[in-house]
Amino acid sequence: MSDYRVNITRKITGKFEGGKLILYHNHQPIGELPVQGQGMTMYDGFELDQSHVYAVGSYAFEDQYAQNCDMGWC
Repeated sequence: MSDYRVNITRKITGKFEGGKLILYHNHQPIGELPVQGQGMTMYDGFELDQSHVYAVGSYAFEDQYAQNCDMGWC
């Protein structure tokens, strides 16, 4: 029997659950990071609300039905 070591860092995902960041590989939990009470900094355009992460921003509604129509039809 041989030992192995494979770098799976790029394949890890995380999900907030109960004040912890649960780490997953192939939809299987592989570890956890406690984050509650330690503070977390979110980058511009994102915010953390309890166990949910939101992308935030603003956009303007256009009054036109279609824009930049090529050759006169859309």
